[in-house]
Amino acid sequence: MVIRTALLVVAVVALGPVGCSSSDSDRYDVWFTCSDTAGAACPQGQPCPTVPHGSGGCDYPSDLIGDTVADPDAAFPLGCQVGLPYAAGAYPGQQQTCYCASYSGADGGVRVWMCGQ
Repeated sequence: MVIRTALLVVAVVALGPVGCSSSDSDRYDVWFTCSDTAGAACPQGQPCPTVPHGSGGCDYPSDLIGDTVADPDAAFPLGCQVGLPYAAGAYPGQQQTCYCASYSGADGGVRVWMCGQ
């Protein structure tokens, strides 16, 4: 038992902690790009334009990005994609992305940032 514990301690010291971690190498630039579903006002591959808050788009995703909103009245159109500044939880080394989507409901629908991966 003492030998197993000693080997485990040596492995942790040699290899570092095991599990999910974030490092500077897992930091990414934030970007907003039009997807193929965004429509004519947001051509695929182009930077997403901002739209007025309440116009049917998604609010600036400050809670996902971790910063403050430069313009609290700005939003992004449906189909806009955002690249977040961190890696996807299930896929280390791949940037987490989200897209602005609309879901119908009893309240007439909501616009939300949907994040995959």
